[in-house]
Amino acid sequence: MRRSSFRARVFALLLGVFSIAALIWSTTAPGTAAAADQSKAQKVEKAASAPKPVKPKSIRRLGSVVGLNEETMQQYILLHAHVWPEVLERIRKANMRNYSIFAGQLDDGDYYLFSYFEYVGDDFDADMASIAADPVTRDWWKLTDPLQRRVQGTPVGDQWKSMKQVFHTD
Repeated sequence: MRRSSFRARVFALLLGVFSIAALIWSTTAPGTAAAADQSKAQKVEKAASAPKPVKPKSIRRLGSVVGLNEETMQQYILLHAHVWPEVLERIRKANMRNYSIFAGQLDDGDYYLFSYFEYVGDDFDADMASIAADPVTRDWWKLTDPLQRRVQGTPVGDQWKSMKQVFHTD
């Protein structure tokens, strides 16, 4: 008698466990409404806790041009294939992004460099002054400036002539 009573209790216990498991499965199994609600809640919670990307207040796009001496073009290109890390870091700290320099020969037979960058800071003049005051950048310019040729109309004290943006689209 005891043996069958024991079996009955074990059977009842197992039946209860399986019933609870079935109930849990039916409310959380993939494809059920409860699982979908739970999944949505988890996604919302995850999205709420994710760090928000910092969007710059505004982007100022700048282009400029300078002549390039034909006989020194390869030296200029080689230098820019190995820009000093300190110069790149100074550019980044000055809030310059997406900085590019292009080289090409125009119909007049002369070679030119065209630069483009996006400024994302709040004080352009101060950031550009920080670059100009940086001793490593000044040493870099001692190598690059003699390879360039200032174009007509470049303001005194500037190496590159600024250009006016007339169009942009994303």
